[in-house]
Amino acid sequence: MMRHRSKNPRTGRIRALVAVCGVFGLGAVSTLAAWTDDATATATFSSGSIDLRLDGDQGNPDAYQLTSLSVDGMKPGDTTAALLPVQNKGTLPFGYRMTVGASTSNAFSQALTIAVTSGTVSGSGTAAECGGTALMGPTSIATSPVMKRTAAVAAGTSDRLCIEVALPSGADNEAQGQSTDVDLAFEATSQ
Repeated sequence: MMRHRSKNPRTGRIRALVAVCGVFGLGAVSTLAAWTDDATATATFSSGSIDLRLDGDQGNPDAYQLTSLSVDGMKPGDTTAALLPVQNKGTLPFGYRMTVGASTSNAFSQALTIAVTSGTVSGSGTAAECGGTALMGPTSIATSPVMKRTAAVAAGTSDRLCIEVALPSGADNEAQGQSTDVDLAFEATSQ
């Protein structure tokens, strides 16, 4: 015997709904199996350097000896001058400052004056003088003057300084027979 199925419209609708949900369910599963890809970016960094040299010499830890400026037996009215190239052997530009000081505090060191130009030397010995554009002084070495050069010294170039030290003609008699070292301390700062 054969059974007759009742043609209930509600049952047909339920079956249709189950079929549609199954199709949507299969679609949802297939979206999870999508293609993927990825990528990475890398950037490389390195630091630059500043390397201050005085006439090609490191000047650190031992001071560069500026013998061309040194004088024995100065008398009032004498001047001496020498060129000092401040070089940048690094990879970055820098500005710098120079602080002047004396190794002793006596009548002689207090009488000495210093001037700095960006120029040339004329004359020789105790009659040598600097020419060019004034950067500092003349001023007393005893005051520990400071010269700041904010103009950048580019990598691989140099700033030519002319250093002039004088014992003015009005120097006190007590300055006789004394000596001192004049120290020029340089400090560079990258720009």
